[in-house]
Amino acid sequence: MKQLMGASVVGEVDKEVLFWTKEGFLLCKELDYAGYWKTEALSREEARHWCEVKLSANEYREIFGAA
Repeated sequence: MKQLMGASVVGEVDKEVLFWTKEGFLLCKELDYAGYWKTEALSREEARHWCEVKLSANEYREIFGAA
């Protein structure tokens, strides 16, 4: 699941991976049973908040510019 066609990984923390595609942001969470993932579409603001909370300040700046 960590590879989606045409998607770029924005950030990965623990069992969560945030992807960006032309259609928008997609948050994938690995469930407790192996091989299963829960996915949900995020708005740009929700993705920005996820990055702000989960990523380091340097990683956040690389993605969204000046903090």
